[in-house]
Amino acid sequence: MLRIGICDDIREEVEKQEKQVRQITYQIGIRADIRKCYSGMDLLMEIELSGQFDIILLDIELGGMNGIETARQIRESG
Repeated sequence: MLRIGICDDIREEVEKQEKQVRQITYQIGIRADIRKCYSGMDLLMEIELSGQFDIILLDIELGGMNGIETARQIRESG
């Protein structure tokens, strides 16, 4: 199973991306566990609790810790 994280501070964008990812994974026959996060800190906590993702869709402009800083912390921890 593929673990996919979606992180954006705009809930409508997260829902839109989740729908697209579900359609694509269904079409190509891949089972996916999709986790939604609404801040960089949420994403880091999800990784800490549940482990690394195979794919992360990460917005650059997030409230608080931006996407670039979040990505840097993910790389340093893994």
